[in-house]
Amino acid sequence: MNLTTYLDRWLAESVALNARGKTLDAYRYQIERNIRPALGEKLLLEVRSRDVSTLYLALRRDGKSAATIHQTHAVLHRAFREALVEGLIQSDIMALVPAPRIEHREPGALSESELALLLNRAHASPYVRLWTFMANTGLRFGEAAGLRWGNVETDRVHVRETLCRRGRTWSLEPPKTARSRRTVPLPLAAQKALVRNTNPHGLAFPGTRGEPLWEASVLRAFHRACRTAGLPRHRLHDLRHTFATRLYAAGAHPRAVQELLGHSSIVTTMGTYTAN
Repeated sequence: MNLTTYLDRWLAESVALNARGKTLDAYRYQIERNIRPALGEKLLLEVRSRDVSTLYLALRRDGKSAATIHQTHAVLHRAFREALVEGLIQSDIMALVPAPRIEHREPGALSESELALLLNRAHASPYVRLWTFMANTGLRFGEAAGLRWGNVETDRVHVRETLCRRGRTWSLEPPKTARSRRTVPLPLAAQKALVRNTNPHGLAFPGTRGEPLWEASVLRAFHRACRTAGLPRHRLHDLRHTFATRLYAAGAHPRAVQELLGHSSIVTTMGTYTAN
């Protein structure tokens, strides 16, 4: 079979059964945009490490970011590893292809004054309560968007579900790891951001029609808010970094930061954040 045939089968029979919706969509995107045009017609047994290296060089010449090329590598690495396990190939060619280098991106935490300015200028946005909540709890977007009133107490929230989308369908699923299932205390600002509402799914932060939020829509609004406030473009995830940075500034122990963020390993926490 050619590589396209194998990857289509692999997505349907392996990735779709074992990965979250966002992971499946990300894999499918990399295959459609970056892998299939260059290597899709080659027979699976005839793909060589030099073909993959040539693909990476072509992607770089086309202006693809290091992160995109690294994601392409991750897809191919997993796909060929599973092909080897199935006996479809004799050796794992990806073992001979080094992972593309990716520059470490420092967390883009907002300072206290920047966060205050952003939230003040965005006071009319339908998402300002969500942003305030995320900045004061460290919840990921999916965790905040999937938060239901049944998991909310006056001074704490229990992270038991996260919003997952597969195309236009959605579901509320348990977080990936045991440490992500956690209880997070609510400072006063986060408590004020929680305004009781009624919607069919019991969501704390529903969309305008009571349905779960779309991350892309919230992110576009966040970028507009940053421009309005005269700030550099930030990611929604930077609100989580802001929360962690404030914890460190207050003298929190790395282990406490790990537990509040839901990191599976203290190494992740220590490697991502520094006290300053």
